[in-house]
Amino acid sequence: MPGKSSLASKADVCTVSAMRILILLMAMVLPLTAPRALMADEALEKLDAEMEKKAEEAGGASSGSARVYADYADLWDKEMNRLYKQMMAELPEAQKNALRESQRAWLKYRDAQWAWIESAYTADALPTMYMSFRAYAHMDVVRQRALDLAQRWEGYQEFRESL
Repeated sequence: MPGKSSLASKADVCTVSAMRILILLMAMVLPLTAPRALMADEALEKLDAEMEKKAEEAGGASSGSARVYADYADLWDKEMNRLYKQMMAELPEAQKNALRESQRAWLKYRDAQWAWIESAYTADALPTMYMSFRAYAHMDVVRQRALDLAQRWEGYQEFRESL
């Protein structure tokens, strides 16, 4: 019965597509709902709040929010670089070398993540929702690194003060 297997196959594709959309939505929303206490740097907390507000104003999963996420990817990159430079200026030489190696490894990771994200959205004409997902995923790779550096820096400073 070719008709039944074809219908079952289409239903499987729809189910898989729906599951992918749900997973992507969760991946977008969960990081934004993290408690603010986890943000070690006030500038990053402010940046995150501004980004959330502008993405919401742009209409959620839309081409407008895709533009917001693309703009904020640049801002997160600037914040990450600000933190990195601050740490490099203040850390002892041994820790500077370790941080430099960590950042080099992270840059390779970032490039691999971005390549994977691009491969996940290869359609010539993406539906608007997927453009937003892609833009968010790109931005979030850098956002997570900035948050990580801020938390590491805060922890290092607390450790040094306790000595």
